[in-house]
Amino acid sequence: MDYTPYRGLLLLCEDQGYQKSRTAGFVYSGLRPAYSFYSESGKSHFAANRPDCEHLGKQEALLGYDLTE
Repeated sequence: MDYTPYRGLLLLCEDQGYQKSRTAGFVYSGLRPAYSFYSESGKSHFAANRPDCEHLGKQEALLGYDLTE
């Protein structure tokens, strides 16, 4: 098996008596945040990628991230 930084870390952990039990998550490049907003004038909720949503509403929360490509 070829050496990769991850595989090297896994081998180091195995040397200490640890075992891989599951994948914790994934890392992607090209992510952008998605925010939820509320528009008082429109009495509606909407989502946008810009944190200021061009001043069309009040930011409520970070919903997560979406892929740009």
